[in-house]
Amino acid sequence: MITATKIEKVLQTGAAHVLYREDGLWYHHLKHFPGVLFDKGGLIRFESKREYLSNKSLQHKKDLHVIGGISTIEGYIKFSKSELKMIGQLKNGLASVIDEVDAWKIFIKNAQLYKQRREVFISTSRNRKYQITSTDNDVVRVERLNTHDSFETIGRAKFKTCVRRINDLGFPIKVRSIYEHVAEETTIVELLPMLDWSEDFKYVVFTDQFYNENNQKRPEAKNDNIDDRVFRLLQIRRGQKKLREKLFELYSGRCIVSNCDIKEVLHACHVTEFAISGNNISTNAVLLRSDIHDLFDSGLLAINPKTMRIAVHSSLQKTEYFQFNDKPILKRLDKKEIDEDALIIRWKVFKTLPRS
Repeated sequence: MITATKIEKVLQTGAAHVLYREDGLWYHHLKHFPGVLFDKGGLIRFESKREYLSNKSLQHKKDLHVIGGISTIEGYIKFSKSELKMIGQLKNGLASVIDEVDAWKIFIKNAQLYKQRREVFISTSRNRKYQITSTDNDVVRVERLNTHDSFETIGRAKFKTCVRRINDLGFPIKVRSIYEHVAEETTIVELLPMLDWSEDFKYVVFTDQFYNENNQKRPEAKNDNIDDRVFRLLQIRRGQKKLREKLFELYSGRCIVSNCDIKEVLHACHVTEFAISGNNISTNAVLLRSDIHDLFDSGLLAINPKTMRIAVHSSLQKTEYFQFNDKPILKRLDKKEIDEDALIIRWKVFKTLPRS
């Protein structure tokens, strides 16, 4: 049975009170805010009691009557295809869109790339580091660094077990519920781009950053309107939690351009767009202050792939940003360089912009 509570568990809107009616016409009254009304196709959100009571489409009688249904109200947000699938599966007690076959292909592909790039990733406790050392015969070998002979393996059978647990449990999933060993669970969350950690690292959550309305890979956010769900915007703009935490450690929590160390305004920015790469390899990402992230995405600021120095477009010559022109970027603690091929793609865009 579909209920507002179950939908909220899947979508995690952050509302204090949620209500559901399939047709979107009649509800009980919202009592706590922010409040959300769901129907079969989407939602409407009210940040405050004042906003709720002043909406002319709502008739506050013994029950709440929505004239024409909530889908007619300005600000109504349609569910994405992946969200509709998750909600539909609630009828069968499920709350997931993860397909075992597709997820395995993504998992193996990213495992091979992580092995090739010698990518290091971190457990939720942030005191254990791991590395993929082998993907032979479709078995992923995960080694814990700085520990002698400490490794785990993930084959198809174990992976299938983990995905089925995810599908059975629904999101958010408490840490160590997907698999009892930290190494396996950390690896699966790391390599599957539709999974991420919650802010407090206590849960595994689903992120539709990997999907758009057609269930295709979505590009990284280009501006502040990339996602209609305003209440998820900050998470998406900052980048996936697992990648952002990785970059914080590699760059000592500082923007590679401005040296800013205010965590709340620092974003994990893919160099080659997420839509193209489909992975969270740290050499294909940098840590940028939010405004500089915007300039980087628009092509007004770039990193010279040969000199590893910052280039600021001449149209910004009279702005505060030009102080960064020709300055070296902050180096990673592990001494690895940013992916040169990815930087070249950005550099070409920068060079083709009209000069002022």
